[in-house]
Amino acid sequence: MPHEPEWNSGNQQFQDYKQNTGYPYSYEEYDQLPGYQQCGTACGQEKTSGETQRQWLCEQGITTEGC
Repeated sequence: MPHEPEWNSGNQQFQDYKQNTGYPYSYEEYDQLPGYQQCGTACGQEKTSGETQRQWLCEQGITTEGC
């Protein structure tokens, strides 16, 4: 089953993220993007695979960048 977005206050959090970062994708096309192009927790969505990997690397002490 495809993931349904759970936006806080409609798409306002997404729009704020897009405005602040220049994120090139629209709210409407978000679910069609491959995971690595999604903004994840930064715009109120579930973690991307990259965020999960970074968290694991931080927990293992392999990196401290972005932890």
